[in-house]
Amino acid sequence: MKLIGEGKGRRGGYNAGFEGAITIDRRDFGLDKNLGPASWILDLFFSIEGNKVE
Repeated sequence: MKLIGEGKGRRGGYNAGFEGAITIDRRDFGLDKNLGPASWILDLFFSIEGNKVE
């Protein structure tokens, strides 16, 4: 995860945004059903915003 921005929000609270990415192989987690050759590797992207309201 990487911080992409933070600061005071429109309503006076504090906001912070994060992004991250990960690549996993389904077989590493015991998910070994063959769904085709392109199904083993998954690229996941996350975008998260946290808001602290005071």
